[in-house]
Amino acid sequence: MWLGLVKTTKEGGINVIETYVFWNGHELSPGNYYFGGWYDLLKFVKIVQQARTYLILRFGPFVVAEWNFGVENEYGHTEKIYGDGGKPYASPHGSFS
Repeated sequence: MWLGLVKTTKEGGINVIETYVFWNGHELSPGNYYFGGWYDLLKFVKIVQQARTYLILRFGPFVVAEWNFGVENEYGHTEKIYGDGGKPYASPHGSFS
């Protein structure tokens, strides 16, 4: 997937890719790190480098709404952690995903 997207971006004349690093996907629990599959950050960086394209990585827990195909339900964890108490908070937002 990444190779095709980076290639298309480069062919379109864009020379920089900016992306968030969703840290909750990399650190599943404190001290428990994962960098496989969709979360293989090094592989992504190398693909961008091979395309001779600049890369801006935005680390951190805060993500705005630049998701492919619309808004992802980022409130699902709130509901999971807080159970029924989290549902009133998550449900109005979750309807958009």
